[in-house]
Amino acid sequence: MRRILTFCVCVSVCCIRVQTAQAQDSSASASHSYFITPPPPPVVMPPVGNASYLITRFGGGSGVVQDAALSPLRYLGPGALTGTEYRAYQETTFLSIAADIQGNFLSPSIGNDLSPAQIVGVQVLPSLTLAFRVVNEEASALRVYAGGTAQGITHIKLQTAYGNSATASDVYFGVGAFGRVEKDFSLFGQAFRASSQLSLPLLGAANRPSYSTTVRYPATAISNPLGILSEVRGVSIAAFPILDFRNSLEFMLGSGNFLALNYDWNFYSYTHFNKVQSARHAISVAFLFKF
Repeated sequence: MRRILTFCVCVSVCCIRVQTAQAQDSSASASHSYFITPPPPPVVMPPVGNASYLITRFGGGSGVVQDAALSPLRYLGPGALTGTEYRAYQETTFLSIAADIQGNFLSPSIGNDLSPAQIVGVQVLPSLTLAFRVVNEEASALRVYAGGTAQGITHIKLQTAYGNSATASDVYFGVGAFGRVEKDFSLFGQAFRASSQLSLPLLGAANRPSYSTTVRYPATAISNPLGILSEVRGVSIAAFPILDFRNSLEFMLGSGNFLALNYDWNFYSYTHFNKVQSARHAISVAFLFKF
C-alpha cells in the first residue's frame, strides 16, 4: 500500500512540474512576442484621382539633323533642355499642358574638313493633351489612358558660317492620337511610378519658307511679314510623319511631391523645299510639385 501511495505522489509531483514549465514557456513566449515591433507597412503611391502637379525639368540631350536646304551633310551634336508642364488627374481623365525648349550645337558627322561650319538648332515643343482612362487594374496598380493631342514644333536652324543669311525653319502644328500607360510599384521600401506615352499627330499644317536660306531673307521677311503664309501647307502623317515618345520613372518624396527621371525621343521628316529630317533625344530630371 505504501508503495502505491509513494508512486502516486511521485506522479503528481512530476505532473505539477511539467505544467509549471509549460506555463513559464508560454508566458515567456507571450512576453517575447509582446515586445517585437511589427514590420512597417510598405510605402504605396497615393491614388491619382483629383491631383494636380506643376512640373519643371532640366537636362541634356542630343540632336540629329539632315537639312538639304543648308547642307547635304548629316549633322549631330549635344544640347541642353528645359521645360515646364501642368498635369492634372481627375477620376477618369488625364490633362497635360506642356512646353519644352532644347538647343543643340550640331557638327557634320563626316566631311568636317570640307564643311567645318556648325549648325545651331533650337526646338520649341508645345503640347496640349486630354486622355481618358480605359484600363484601371487596382490589384496591379496599372492604368491606361487614350485620347487626343494638339502638338506643335518650331525648329530654327542657323548655319553659323553665313550668319543670319542661312536660316532654315520648320514650323508645324497638328492634332492626333495619344496613349499613356502608368504602373505603380514598390522597391526597397519606396514607392515608384513608371510611365510611357506616345503622341502621334495625324493632321496639321506645316510651314517651311523656301526663301529663308538666301541672302535676301532678312529683307524679305521684314518687307513682307505675311509672305511666310504663302508657304503654309496642310499635311497628314503621310507627308509629315512625326513621333513623340516619352518615358518617366517617378520617385515619391516624403513631402508628397515627386522626383522624376525622364527620357524623350521625337522624330519628324518633311520633303517640302528640300528634304529635312530631325531626331531629338533628351534625358532630364523633373520636379513634380503637388498642389
